[in-house]
Amino acid sequence: MKTITQYREDVKALMQRVDDLHAKATNENRNLIAEEVEYLKEVNGEIASLTDMIKTVEESEKLRASLKTPEAPQTVEMKRPAMSVQVKDKEKFRTIGEQMSAVMRAGMPGGHIDPRLYNATGLNETSPSDGGLR
Repeated sequence: MKTITQYREDVKALMQRVDDLHAKATNENRNLIAEEVEYLKEVNGEIASLTDMIKTVEESEKLRASLKTPEAPQTVEMKRPAMSVQVKDKEKFRTIGEQMSAVMRAGMPGGHIDPRLYNATGLNETSPSDGGLR
């Protein structure tokens, strides 16, 4: 199979033939004769065919290249409340089910994060020396 460059060179050569034929008729100060018109139709058909081949090969190369490059991962920016928010006893979860529902919603893309999820549980989570985060 030919490369795109070779197809383009073939088109260029055919276009040169068309230009030569027009130049010959112009130099002789005449119109094209029927045989020359038929010849030009054949050459134009070949040019159209080669041009179509070039476009097809270029599209195939673009598709091949697009399949090689992975798509960029989509990220969702989540806004989180400040970690230093202290919640009163009234603002604690009433049941474990309510807390688990809040955890599930917080884990969903674009989900709302309940500020009560940041509360300390009394397990020294706020003390770095005891393995906490703060």
